Amino acid sequence: MNIVYSFTLAFFLVSCADDPYPGRTLIDPFDPATVDICEGYVDPLAETCSTECDLTQNHVADRDERLKLEEELEESLANIDEEDRQFKLDNFAAAKDICVPGVLTARPDEAVFINSDFCSCNNKKSEIINLGCEHKCAATIEGPTLFASVAVDQRISENPEMENLQGWCNNELTNDPANGVSPSCVFEVSDGVSTQDLNLATISGNSFTVNLNSLVKYRTYTGRLVEKGTNTTDPASSSIQIYRRDPQDGLTPFPGVLKLSPISQYTCITRVGAFDPQSRTSFYDNSARLHFYYNDREMPTVRPPDPNLFCHDIENLGYIDRPTYPRLELIPQAFSLWDTTDIRFSDVNQDSRMDINEIIETQIIRQFNTTPPTVDYFVPFQWPNAPQSEEESTVPTLGYMMRVFVDPKTGRGKCPTQEDYQGVDPSFIVLGQYVGVDTEALYIAFRQKINLVEEDGSTTEAPDDVLLIRQSLLEQIWWYQEGNLQVEPDEVTAGQRTLYFYYPPDPVHPYIKKSYQELYTVRDRSALSTGADAGETTGGLPSYDKRFGCVPANVSPEYESD
Repeated sequence: MNIVYSFTLAFFLVSCADDPYPGRTLIDPFDPATVDICEGYVDPLAETCSTECDLTQNHVADRDERLKLEEELEESLANIDEEDRQFKLDNFAAAKDICVPGVLTARPDEAVFINSDFCSCNNKKSEIINLGCEHKCAATIEGPTLFASVAVDQRISENPEMENLQGWCNNELTNDPANGVSPSCVFEVSDGVSTQDLNLATISGNSFTVNLNSLVKYRTYTGRLVEKGTNTTDPASSSIQIYRRDPQDGLTPFPGVLKLSPISQYTCITRVGAFDPQSRTSFYDNSARLHFYYNDREMPTVRPPDPNLFCHDIENLGYIDRPTYPRLELIPQAFSLWDTTDIRFSDVNQDSRMDINEIIETQIIRQFNTTPPTVDYFVPFQWPNAPQSEEESTVPTLGYMMRVFVDPKTGRGKCPTQEDYQGVDPSFIVLGQYVGVDTEALYIAFRQKINLVEEDGSTTEAPDDVLLIRQSLLEQIWWYQEGNLQVEPDEVTAGQRTLYFYYPPDPVHPYIKKSYQELYTVRDRSALSTGADAGETTGGLPSYDKRFGCVPANVSPEYESD
């Protein structure tokens, strides 16, 4: 990145949020006797705080530059007073963005985002399944053409040399090493086997069109804008998925398996006690774990400093959380769901059913000449990805889960595998064409109640902890009580007995409770206040073995059995 540093930084003092440093104001030079934490823009030396970053003289650091600046700041503060050093590092971490002297001359990457309302039109008809395209295409006369628009972030919109997509693609930039070579964008498409560059037919402001005549129908492509004219770093936009079809086909079955999305698990600690600011001593004797889950595409938001509830390693990293800090007791890919960005999970025809459920039915009719019952195979999986306050009511959709199949004769639940996909049931055969992988059950379990004892002897009940656990892990550690014995359940008793396990898991000695473990009870979906609808079965019948849903089979190496 080439940056011009001939300008000086212009910052203005702003009010800062309450913080573990009450009273100190971040100015240059600041008074060590007072402390406030900046939530606006901070300079690379963490000395000034501002509500705005003047992009005519400065630029906002991207993720890589911010990490590098943080390393340089830590090195530069090695020999100053420890309290002042930590104060500056905390301000740097808490700031919304880092405002760096010098106008950014490099064309930014990951700064252009293709809007989801794109359409492919051919002679006034829509070639793709996307909401609103039939109306948009009615006004067009071109051959197969992609009509799309983008959003750009402030690195482009507030840079007078670019301002929008057209400028990002076509404008030469001051002090750009590629000066003298005309910038230009292409639409890069790939079907997973080969890649081709399509020229833009038109580009104006934040809109563009592309002729799609070279893309084969009934094949899935991913496409993105790439600036390749200068032949430097090839900055690119976000990607979209394109599947051309004959307009008269309506809901045409899409080929290819559904996209998967890994879901990570992490821990937050809730505790009671006190912190003495005079002696800087903590008194916390009681705590409990709370488990949360997030889609890797959408990291959980960072919580404000709270000594009684935290989700990162405060012993080594301090009370102030940062987006770059790992979550506490993180387990990447604890399980997987189907990805929210797969366009087959949309409801284009607005009939209150996801298209993938109708696509599977359509394919069963075409392939087997039989009309299947109306079944919603997939449902949204909504689950909190971080601790929520009473005012917060929005629960994120982490992905999509398959509903459990239930044998109407036995009531036993089933999650399909390759054996089913290669069997004789048309529903499983077609489902296998879109799922492709074995599935396993996902269960929910509640931790035993924990009372946290306050300093005055009073007790506070810790919030419920609800754990999501895969069948392949649960079956290594679950048990039911038979008199004084702990017994491993089989297919029958799993649906007849109350099932327990100790967590974190120990598959080697699952029946012995260790000091770091808590007791969990497997429950059915009726125990939930959030996400209960996701646990319904395909036929509406109860699954007596408490399966919550079906997810892609996944054995975590951390807990694999021998």
